[in-house]
Amino acid sequence: MSITTRWFCVSELVTIGWVEVEQVEQLTADAVGELVAALQDAADVSVRVYRRDEDMHAARPDTAHLPARWWRHVVARACEEVPGVVIVSADAKSPPPG
Repeated sequence: MSITTRWFCVSELVTIGWVEVEQVEQLTADAVGELVAALQDAADVSVRVYRRDEDMHAARPDTAHLPARWWRHVVARACEEVPGVVIVSADAKSPPPG
């Protein structure tokens, strides 16, 4: 394989990776916006976070392709925009305070 051929292969991989990053960034921004809107409209401003991927996927099948860590980042970003949000672990036995 020549240097030029290798460069094209690496360049293509970088481009594909960059597109995926942009898609995740857009998905995250959309999720933050939706969560902020939901929290602003809610009487109870609490949101659940998940420790394990399996727990999040069971509760939110639409996120099966994402890790629970992603959701925790979405929640953190939304909390910057909505004051007073109570973050509750999905592991919690009791309902959130309030």
